[in-house]
Amino acid sequence: MGTIWMPGGSGGADTSVVTATAEDVLAPKVIVGPDGEPITGEMANNGAVSHSLPVNGNYVIPKGFHNGAGKVSQSIPTQGGSTTVPGTAAKTIVAANRYVTGNVVVAGDPNLIPANIKKNVTIFGVRGTHSGYVPSATDLYLRGNNPSNITGYDNGYVYARLESGQISVGSSSSSLGARTVAISSNKPCDFSGYSKLNLEIVGYNNTQPNITLYALATPHQGITGPGQYLANTQYMDLPDTTTVISLDIANINQVGYVGIAIGMFVRVAIVCAVFRVWLS
Repeated sequence: MGTIWMPGGSGGADTSVVTATAEDVLAPKVIVGPDGEPITGEMANNGAVSHSLPVNGNYVIPKGFHNGAGKVSQSIPTQGGSTTVPGTAAKTIVAANRYVTGNVVVAGDPNLIPANIKKNVTIFGVRGTHSGYVPSATDLYLRGNNPSNITGYDNGYVYARLESGQISVGSSSSSLGARTVAISSNKPCDFSGYSKLNLEIVGYNNTQPNITLYALATPHQGITGPGQYLANTQYMDLPDTTTVISLDIANINQVGYVGIAIGMFVRVAIVCAVFRVWLS
């Protein structure tokens, strides 16, 4: 057993209890080993080690002594939660390498069902079964369905054409000038018990036509005169958005017909389209 001589002492210290090795001692410090011989430390002095982690990265802590002032840090761009409504184009909800601090929600819509989607067309995984608009008992015209027998009109300058899904109204001539196309139903309907005659219509090409909706005493195609209608309402400068025009028929308790007059400046273009005519 080795001993360490202690000046002024009566004996030596027991070195057999020493278990530290050179790797346990900070270089270049020296200790006495279990055999009483000096041992020079080999432990690396790393001091304050700092490291920045990449996203989902890792860092191997080096072997050795650390003074407690080092740190491992990470800086990741963040973004808040959001709600996204699906559209016709793909949308990036969360950009790459970002941490989200709130819920990211993709909005749902209860109308996303097969019955509301065209047959054999798939939208967001839902395959449509809808094979056409089905008019109710109060519909006089609905997207190509024509219970009130509205007929087309073309005088060489303006036209009203019954097309798939709508009645298209426009010009057949490039001559400028104010023109009116007026059309009516040819099958009678009973206005009794209803308060409104409604028209769903949209303008096109920023032409802003003027619309007059009539409750007629007799069917009439052309310019509707005062002696031929029971009630009417006018809508000026129809915008390029779908609009509903309603006529008060609460006091009309008789059989009648629907009339629609559309005033426009003649252009070689469609100016508006009728989607639906109905009673309520």
